[in-house]
Amino acid sequence: MCGIAGAVSWTGRVDAAAIASMTKQLVHRGPDASGVATLGPAVFGHRRLSIIDTSSAADQPMFDGARRLMLVFNGEIYNFREIRTELETTGASFRTRCDSEVILAAYQRWDVKCLDHFNGMFAFALWDEDQSRLLLARDRAGEKPLFFSQVDGEIIFASELNAMLVHPQVRREISHTAVSQFLSFNYVLTSACLVAGVQKLPPAHYLLLDGGGHARVRRYWDLAASFREKRGIASEQLATEELAALIEDSVRLRLVSDVPLGAFLSGGIDSASVVAAMSRVLPPSLVKTFTMGFDEEDYSEASEAQATACCLQVDHYARTVGGTLAAALPKLVGACDEPMADSSAIPLYYLAGFAREKVTVCLSGDGADEILAGYPTYLADRLHVKGARLPHGLVSLAQHAVDRFWPVTFDRGSFDYKLRHFLKGLSAEPQRAHVGWRTVFYPDEIRQVVRPDLHATIASDAFAGIKPLVSSISYHRATQARLQLPGFALAAWPVGRDVSIHPGRRSFDRLARSRRPARIAGRAHVAAKGQWI
Repeated sequence: MCGIAGAVSWTGRVDAAAIASMTKQLVHRGPDASGVATLGPAVFGHRRLSIIDTSSAADQPMFDGARRLMLVFNGEIYNFREIRTELETTGASFRTRCDSEVILAAYQRWDVKCLDHFNGMFAFALWDEDQSRLLLARDRAGEKPLFFSQVDGEIIFASELNAMLVHPQVRREISHTAVSQFLSFNYVLTSACLVAGVQKLPPAHYLLLDGGGHARVRRYWDLAASFREKRGIASEQLATEELAALIEDSVRLRLVSDVPLGAFLSGGIDSASVVAAMSRVLPPSLVKTFTMGFDEEDYSEASEAQATACCLQVDHYARTVGGTLAAALPKLVGACDEPMADSSAIPLYYLAGFAREKVTVCLSGDGADEILAGYPTYLADRLHVKGARLPHGLVSLAQHAVDRFWPVTFDRGSFDYKLRHFLKGLSAEPQRAHVGWRTVFYPDEIRQVVRPDLHATIASDAFAGIKPLVSSISYHRATQARLQLPGFALAAWPVGRDVSIHPGRRSFDRLARSRRPARIAGRAHVAAKGQWI
């Protein structure tokens, strides 16, 4: 994990001091090295967390040999060695062992099409002096963040919103549309941003900006293509074996590192499957795992994680924290850039700091629920197929009966909450119903808690423009969290298979049962926020 910042101007000189200040704001992302450099109208800054080729030769901003290209890069290209070997056969030469230099050489060879070759998590900016062109790019799953803003003939970009706000040209004005999105879904959608005039480059997209100041944002990869190109699998057993091979290959790619590496381990099947794959690729004794337990035993997964670690014979570390977790909230507000109502961010913040005492990089199981249908809303989708056939009057009667006679409870994931939400979406079309089940506050409810003069800014339809979220709390602890399961090959696998069972979650559960302690059932990560705050 690193931090990048910069600006390009066609109307005047970029304020290099402002870029230096933006870069300094990102020190928590990259404590190992920093740099600011200029090429033509571009000024780039970089904070480095050294992972591959820790020598100073790999520091950034990085130039090509002719100093006609300048790059700042956050992330990792997992297949950079294979790309490097291919480029060397065409005459390319390299002075470092890092993946950053491979990006420069790949761009020289394939131009923007180089993105098709990269398997990794990344956000980078590349200035091409010969073409007077800026390229901003973000990985397929959106694991690495990238904010940008166009102001008065200048484009400004950074890894974090906090760094953007340091630049004097970026105004501190709230986007009421983003506030409405946050209140609806507990996060701000894809390209939107809480600060008006600032955008996020969407996952699997790049931005090209030429000398005329014309920005073009284009998609270079589309998950939907996997829906259109399905292939059959004869049995659940074959699906399980194929998924196991994909997970192991994905883990192997992410184990490339010149610094200590480990994994976050909870009591669930997602992280356990990642650690199991690590212990097959590496000697188990070399695999370090980290767990954060809680004083509130109902929410703690420490004992399950310990059992998994013992089963896999890995080097396990655990720490217990309690009611002091709420003290981290002021720091978390800054770390998140934008509001985010995911209570798991609190223990993750402590877990990342705990792991950083021994390792620099951690693999995690985040993303499995998204690509393998692990959330309760996906079960609701299946029930919706049958429930939608019920007469509308009967559904309305059921809603009225539940609201009037079923008492409201506040247990975690309570059945009455799920039932009320399900019935509310039962009469809607499938996609709209799914979004409704993910909605926290509906427009009429939002209007009850905001000022009357802001009512017009509340979206009347929360369904419009819905996109997925990828977030990253661990960055603020200078710990690289490699999100194992959203790798684009894994993301495309479930939707590209046509089998009678759900090829993702069922196969994943079968795989997990065969490779971890039988007494441990997968559990959702629910923070004990009621006790902490």
